[in-house]
Amino acid sequence: ATGMLATSCEDFLDRAPISSLTPENYYKQESELAAYTINYYESVFKAIRGNYNAGPINWDDETDNMVVGTGSTSYFDHQWLVGAGEALDFTLIRQCNWFFSQVLPKYEAGQITGNIENVKHYIGEMYVIRALAYFAKLKSYGDFPIITEVLPDDMAILREASRRSPRNEVAKFIISDLEKAEGLLKSGTAFNKNRIGKELATLIKARVALYEGTFLKYHSGTPRVPGEAGWPGADKAYNSGKSFNIASDVDYFLGVAMEASKEIAEATTLTPNNGVLNPEKGQITGWNEYFEMFSMANPAPLSEVIFWRDYDKSQSITQGWIPYIQEGGNNGMTKSYVDAYLMANGLPIYAAGSGYQGDETIDLQKTDRDGRLQLFLFGESTPIWNDNATNRYDLFEAPGMLFMTEHRDLTGFRQRKHFTYDQIQISNGINGTDGFVEYRGAEAYLIYMEASYLKNNTIDATADKYWKAIRTRAGVDADYTKTINATDLTKEPDWAKYSGSTLVDATLYNIRRERRCEFI
Repeated sequence: ATGMLATSCEDFLDRAPISSLTPENYYKQESELAAYTINYYESVFKAIRGNYNAGPINWDDETDNMVVGTGSTSYFDHQWLVGAGEALDFTLIRQCNWFFSQVLPKYEAGQITGNIENVKHYIGEMYVIRALAYFAKLKSYGDFPIITEVLPDDMAILREASRRSPRNEVAKFIISDLEKAEGLLKSGTAFNKNRIGKELATLIKARVALYEGTFLKYHSGTPRVPGEAGWPGADKAYNSGKSFNIASDVDYFLGVAMEASKEIAEATTLTPNNGVLNPEKGQITGWNEYFEMFSMANPAPLSEVIFWRDYDKSQSITQGWIPYIQEGGNNGMTKSYVDAYLMANGLPIYAAGSGYQGDETIDLQKTDRDGRLQLFLFGESTPIWNDNATNRYDLFEAPGMLFMTEHRDLTGFRQRKHFTYDQIQISNGINGTDGFVEYRGAEAYLIYMEASYLKNNTIDATADKYWKAIRTRAGVDADYTKTINATDLTKEPDWAKYSGSTLVDATLYNIRRERRCEFI
C-alpha cells in the first residue's frame, strides 16, 4: 500500500501545472497563432511608439537626403565607411522555425480549432516575418546560412548548419517563403490593413527581387557575387559542384520584380493630389488627401495604402513625432535633396528655360517646382500653426537654426511630410494617435519601372503608364522624355547617378530620381 501511495504521489507531482503553457497544449487555437505572430511584428517593422523624437521622420539620417543630430562624416570624400551592419543573430529566425515546427504538424493533422482561413493566414504571416528576417541578413551579409529547423544545442550540428549559402540562393529562399505566404494570406483589407496581408507579401517579393537582381547586376565580376573570381565561397567543399549563371539570375530576379510589382500596381489607385498646397485658416482636414494620407487616423480606405500602423491611447500605443515637426526635430533635409526635384514643367533646375527662381529663400526654391517639394517642405509662407479653437494661424517664416537642441533646424530645410494641423495631435506630446503608412502601392509603380527598364532596356507601355501617373499626381509635366533629354549628370548632386563608380544613363537616373522624390 505504501508503494502504491508513493507511486501515485510521484505521478501527480510529475504532472504539468494546469495553467502552464507548453508546446503540447499550445498552438491549437486560431487566437494563439494570431498572438504569436503579431508578437514579432516589431522585430521586422521598426518600433515607433511613445518616443520623444521625430520617429520615422529621421529614417533618412546618414543618407544624402537628411542630417539628424550631429550628422555623420562617414560619407565625405575619402571617408566612406561601411557601417557595423546587422548583428549576427539567429534568434528571430529560430523563433520563426519554432512556430513552424509546432504549428505545421497540427495544421496538417487538422488539430487547430477556429476559422481555417484565419489559421492559414497566421501561418502565412510567419512566412513573411521569416522572409523579412532573412532579407535583413541578405543585405548585411550576402551569403548566409539557410536554416529552416530548430537545431539542438550541439556544436557539431550547429557548425554543420552554419555553412553560408550563396546569396542568390538566399534570395530565392526568401522569395519562396513569400510565395508560400501568398497562398495562405487573406487580403490585408480583412484586417483593416493593420496586419500582414497578401498584397504586402507580394510587394515585399517585388522589393526583394529588385534588390537582388540589381545587386548581382552591378557587382557582377567582383568577389561579392557567387561564382565570380575571388568569391570566398569558391573554396568551400559544400559548394563544390555548384554552377552559377549570374546573367540568368539577374534576368530571373528582375522578371519576378516585374510580375509581382505589376500585380500590385494594377490593383492600386494613387491617392489624388488636388494641387492645394496649404489649408485655409481654420481648415484642419479635407484640403489635400495626398498630404493627409501620411497623418490620417485611419488611412486604410485609401487604395494606395498597403500596410499601416494604428495607434490607440486607450491601449497606451501612441506616437510623438508630430510635435517634433511643428517645433523642429534637430534634423534637416539637405540641399542635394531639394535640388533633385524638377520644375513643374519637367526640367531640372539647371536646364535652360527651367524658370528656377534661385535659392535666396526657401519659397523661391519651391516656386513652380514638383508639387511634392511644395507640399512636403516648409517655406517662409507655409503655415506652421492652424488652430481654429484659438484662432491662431502662424507661418513658418524662418527655420529655427538657433533653437534649443531638440527643436532646432539643422539645415534650414524642414520636412512637412507626416504633419497635421490637428492641434489635439500636437499638444498631447507623445500621445498622438494618427496612423503611419508603412507600405504604399506607389512603390510597385517604381519597382516595375526600374526592373523593366533594366531587364529590357526600354520603357514599355506599362512603365510609361506608371511613370506618367506618378508625375501627374506630383504636379509635374507627364512627358518624362523632356526631363531625360535635359538631364546633365555632371550637374546632378544625387548619388543615384552612379552604380558603383560608373555613371548610369539618364533614363535610369530619372527613374531613381522619381523614387527619391516620392519616398523621402
